[in-house]
This record gives sequence, C-alpha cells and structure tokens, in this order.
Amino acid sequence: MSSVHDAAQYFIRRAHEEGNLITHLKLQKLCYYAQGYALALSNEPMFEEEIEAWEHGPVVRALFDEYRSFRRSPIPPPEGPLEMEPWRRRMLEMVQQRYGWMPAWELRNQTHLESPWQEAWLSDDPRPVLSIQSMKIFFRTTLRGQRLSPAPKAKPELLKTVEEDNALREATARGRADLRAGRKVSWTGSSGRAV
Repeated sequence: MSSVHDAAQYFIRRAHEEGNLITHLKLQKLCYYAQGYALALSNEPMFEEEIEAWEHGPVVRALFDEYRSFRRSPIPPPEGPLEMEPWRRRMLEMVQQRYGWMPAWELRNQTHLESPWQEAWLSDDPRPVLSIQSMKIFFRTTLRGQRLSPAPKAKPELLKTVEEDNALREATARGRADLRAGRKVSWTGSSGRAV
C-alpha cells in the first residue's frame, strides 16, 4: 500500500507543473479526497494513515508533522521520481482535476459540510478519526451515477470525474451561502445527531 506522502508528493508536483502554489491546508484536503475516491471507486484505501477531524477539516497527522513549518506558505516541489501503481495515479489525477483548482479555504469549508468529518468531529473521542466506512459510504453516494471520461486537457491515459450530481452541488452551494451569511448549517448524520 502507498503512503500518504506519495499522494502528497503527487499533488505538490502537479501544482508546480501547472504553475500553481499549494499550501499545507490545501494539501491535507486533497489527500482526504484522494482517500475518499480510492475507497469509493476501488474499495481500497489510497494510504494507510488515519485521517483525523481537526478544527479546519480532515488532517493526516503524518502530513501535519512533515509540512507544519510551511504554515500558509507554498510548499516547494519534491525532488526525484515518484513511483506508484497506475490505478493510484489515476485516482490522484481525478482528485486533482476535480478539486485542485479550488482555493484551500473553499476546500476546508466544503469538508465541513461532508458527513465523514462531521461525524468524527461530533464524536466524544478526544482524537476523532474519520471512519473508513463513513468515507466509503459518503463518497460512493457522492460519486454514484457519475461517468468517468477522459479529461479534456489531460493525457489520454488519465481520467477525470464528471461534475458532481445536481443535488450535491445545490446542497453544497446552499451550505456555503449559509456559512458566508453566518447562518448555522444544519445536517443530520448517520448518528442522527444534528450539526
């Protein structure tokens, strides 16, 4: 199995190839989405490290420890080649194309609207971890009905997801509007507790 550091290096490298900068906050969220896509589409985790529910969304502690010194500064590109299984690379490419263009704080806010983070954050656990099962269910539901097709500007072997289904987009937009307006966002998770 791959390490979260492999996924992180992929996202950092891609950001620099595209002429973009990537911060620690954004890197954490992209790795969360990579784990979710892998669980939903391949039934295998992208990496073995746990994802914790922190104040600013999902966080992999090993990445936090490695990149914390950058704080809000861009992370420089890694050196050397990156070897990984082709299916993992395709999953990372899907996540990069779907979420890589989004600003870090928009990704952070979006993860706050999603059940895996909410369920862990609301738990009584002093170190709340996002459940693999919760992520698998959420991402399978989110990706249901989406057709994978070649990305318009990507190399032919790379795939991307089609846009989110209308219901999820509308729910996310309503949640963002509520957050921006300072209104409380209400959601009921599988535990039956409201946020």
